[in-house]
Amino acid sequence: MKVLVTGANGLLGSNIVRQLAERGIQSRSLVRSNADLLSMKDCRTEYFYGNITTEEDVVESAGGCDYIIHTAAITDQTLPRLDAYLEVNVNGTRNVIKAALKNDVKRLIYVSSTNSIGYGDKLNPGTEGIPAMKPYTESYYAVSKYRAEQEVFRSIEESGLNAVILNPSFMIGPYDSKPSSGRVILIGYGSRFVFLPKGGRNFVPAEDVAIGACNAISKGRTGEKYLLTNANLSYKEFYDIIDEITGFKRNKILVPSWMVKGIGIIGSVASSSGRQVLLNYNNARILTVRNFYSAEKAIRELDFPQSDIKTAVSKALSWFRANNYIQK
Repeated sequence: MKVLVTGANGLLGSNIVRQLAERGIQSRSLVRSNADLLSMKDCRTEYFYGNITTEEDVVESAGGCDYIIHTAAITDQTLPRLDAYLEVNVNGTRNVIKAALKNDVKRLIYVSSTNSIGYGDKLNPGTEGIPAMKPYTESYYAVSKYRAEQEVFRSIEESGLNAVILNPSFMIGPYDSKPSSGRVILIGYGSRFVFLPKGGRNFVPAEDVAIGACNAISKGRTGEKYLLTNANLSYKEFYDIIDEITGFKRNKILVPSWMVKGIGIIGSVASSSGRQVLLNYNNARILTVRNFYSAEKAIRELDFPQSDIKTAVSKALSWFRANNYIQK
């Protein structure tokens, strides 16, 4: 058995490659020729250098592979135009679908996002049957992931593609070399004060998502979506966990939602003039809601684990220290 992993040098992709190796499964990693491979250090994998946006590269990379786990995506949430996401997130997914069909791949596992599913609260968390809600329906990233899902569903119906869609939440764990979601750990690290919005989100160990993705090779129903989620936490609760692990207690100051949105408006104006920003208006709106989810379906059908999020935070911190992202 051989599995093609796209986006293999990302946080999730590198954990998937390691999980496959643990299971004794061969992997082929599709990465760009100029990709930073720090996250892939010591990985047992076969490299294929190509671009997800080039159909010929993707079709060739899938040759001889039995399965594809497609994680490659632009995840930056602050790009000012929808078309900045479409080339990779939608057209790249079309290329992966073509590669799966042309190479008679047994199953495509497409990694999407919780952003395409409606959220809830702690008492009634979001589930797979709830459609996306504002402010995510106005997020260019979320829109691109939803459109990519529709490409997968269309190919299932029209071409008989065997595929499942995974919807992980905010992933935390080691090998986050960009860093991507792990940036939330680095913000305010070592400072006496940290300013936090009043919202919250679901956090999930990246290693658990990798297990879920590998389990989906043989588990799960074709055409189904699966939320891969874990701990529903406010941002204060999440930073309390970091402080508990590090032993460094910070003063956590909750910022009023109107102020967070005001900062986002300034960011959007700056972004429209071509400047790179950390926060725009829609992302500011996202920070003020508590988008919580349930993984009940994935636990039942994919044997999706529910590891302690504290362990994931600890492993992420250790990896960041070992690779000089933060002081040891």
